[in-house]
Order: sequence, then structure tokens, then C-alpha cells
Amino acid sequence: MIEKLKELVAQNKGKIYIVGGYVRDKILGRKNDDIDIEIFGIKKDKLEELLYDNFHVENVGKSFGIYLIGDDRIQVALPRRERQTGIHHRDFIIDSDPFMSAKEASQRRDFTINALMYDLIENKIYDFWNGQEDIKNKLIRHIDDNHFKEDALRVLRAGRFASQLDFDVAEETKKECKNIDISNLSRERIEQELFKALCTDKPSNFFNFLKEIDKLKPFFNELEKVDRFEFLDGIILEDNIDKRTLLLALICNKLDTEETKTFLKRFTIRKQMIKNIIYIRKIDLTKLEDKSYLFECFYHFKNHDLLLKYFELVLNYDYKNEHLEFIYKMNEGLISGYDLLAIGINKKQGFNDILIEARKYNYFHTKVETIEYIKNKYGGNYGS
Repeated sequence: MIEKLKELVAQNKGKIYIVGGYVRDKILGRKNDDIDIEIFGIKKDKLEELLYDNFHVENVGKSFGIYLIGDDRIQVALPRRERQTGIHHRDFIIDSDPFMSAKEASQRRDFTINALMYDLIENKIYDFWNGQEDIKNKLIRHIDDNHFKEDALRVLRAGRFASQLDFDVAEETKKECKNIDISNLSRERIEQELFKALCTDKPSNFFNFLKEIDKLKPFFNELEKVDRFEFLDGIILEDNIDKRTLLLALICNKLDTEETKTFLKRFTIRKQMIKNIIYIRKIDLTKLEDKSYLFECFYHFKNHDLLLKYFELVLNYDYKNEHLEFIYKMNEGLISGYDLLAIGINKKQGFNDILIEARKYNYFHTKVETIEYIKNKYGGNYGS
């Protein structure tokens, strides 16, 4: 599809570039399937004609000269200027201009490492702001003071890229970030950058950066009393464990219950996530050798693997520790939804009720006895 688009642009004497993070990650050898393309030298009406005649197009930002094409939803855009008109993230006037220079188009981007442009026709990289040198030096550096401060989210993006790439933020960029007011950012935008940072290998970089530039407030006030955040780094999880929930639970372990509620609700409205983290935060870690108390913890928290990983990390146990072995052995004796599926109880109406019944029976019986009880009562063909 990109080859076909390149041919169409070349035939119409235009220029076509892959821009943004894809070029950066290609240099770094990192996987990135998010391809953004900018097309120069072709008027908007003509570009639309080429796109609509040859590709499936989604009009996500047609008025701004932005289109998604094909099943992979590759973003195709005209180069544009953005001018701030207010304090909120939608307070911008956007003007597309197919005949502006590539250098001017790249100047609106946040960091030098994100402003690289790969010319598909000439097969070369254009680097107007020394982004490749900053990649080499592992630095996150903003391009232009005036453009940078127009979007306060870029303060959090600097921290997020520090986590994502394990880069340092340049001193001049730290200085600029300190002078930007982030208080008017929406909860949704805060959540987006935070969650991306939490899903990296070095989430500590995000929080340590915000702490260094005095920007934990107003969204992460409670974390000012946390000295360092390296306890969040290098955690490898199974696919069924939500890393965001686990790491937020580890963070909230350093807060009291009321602080936890205030902290979470400041940047997310995900009720189940908040409920899960608050529940984990209330667990009395000194009572985990009590079989009945531990059972109640597992009974009320459906994702046993997440809870086990939390216990392992917050207690600093290894797998040979006898207390952790007790916890894992306890978990192995508990019935799960996977066990019901294995004996033919399908995920149809009533499945959750059967699981609740099984867990109650499991409180007084072994796992084997519980499975046998459910098989005898409902049969392997229930719900088929």
C-alpha cells in the first residue's frame, strides 16, 4: 500500500515522507507499527482524489488534511501549521499547507528525535534538528521554545519518552518544562501518558523526571513523599496481568487508603481498576499466613496471578521463601474459571454464578473435590 501511494505521489510530482516516531524507532531497532506519512507538493483536492480513488479512507481529520487509509489505518496528512488560541489542548487553529518546506513542517514537533523525516522517493533521512545525534547521545531535547510551550502535555511526554527509551532529558528541556503550567491538562490526557509510561521497562524515569522538575503536582501530589521510583522497573509479567494495575498498586502501597482514592481519581475514571487497587491496598500483609484470610483475598480478587505478583514484589520474597511458597500452594488449591472451562462449563449465561458457587464450596473442600462436585451437579455439557 505504501509503495502504491509512493508511486501516485511521484507521478504527481509530490514528496512523501514517513515522519515521527517510526523513523526514530527504526534507527533504534525498536518495533513500531504506527506509520505516519506527510505528503508535500500536492493540493488538498488532488490528494483526496488520489486517496479516495485508490484506498479505503477514514475521514478522521479531513478538515485538517488528515486521513487514515487501508486496513492498517496508516495516517496520511498534509503538512500543517498549528497556532495556539487558548489554554486547552483543543484550543489550536490548524492550517494545512502542502507547499510549506519540510523543515518548517518538522519544527512544530515536540522533540528532535521525533522530527526525523524519511523520504520514500529519495530513500534518505532528513534531519533538520540534529535528532540523530540526540538518539546517539540518548537525549530528549525540544526543538523550539515557542512551539514547545504551546502544548503542556509535552512535559509529560518528555517523561514518558524518558521511560520508553531510557533516555535522559536535556537540561534546556528540563528548564523549559519547569516553566510550563500543566494544571489545565485533562484527566484523559494525563491517564494516556501515565499508562504508556507504566507499560515501559523504566517507569521510574517518568516519575523521577517529574519530581526533579517539580511537576508531580497537581496530578500526583501524594507521590512527593516517595524518594525514588526504581521499585517499578524491570517487572516482567504474564500476558493476563495488567501492568498498569499492578504498578499503581505498588505505588499506592506507599500511600494510605484515603490518599490512594484521591490519587487514582485525579487521573482515571476506570472504576474497576480503582476498585481493584483500593482492595489490594487494604490487604493486611501481616496476615497472609492465615489460611482463611488468604483465601478471602483470593476469593474477592479474581485475577490471582496479579495478586500473587503483588505479594511477591511488595514483600520482596523470592520463590524459595517458605511464606511465599505457602501463598502459591494456597493459590494452586483454589478453583478458577479456567478449571470450569476445562471440564466443559462454557462461558454462557450463568457461568459466573457457577464460579461463585464453586469458590464457596472450595472454601471447605479441596480443589479436586470441588471440580468433582461441579461436574456431578452441572455436567460437562452445561451451556453448550
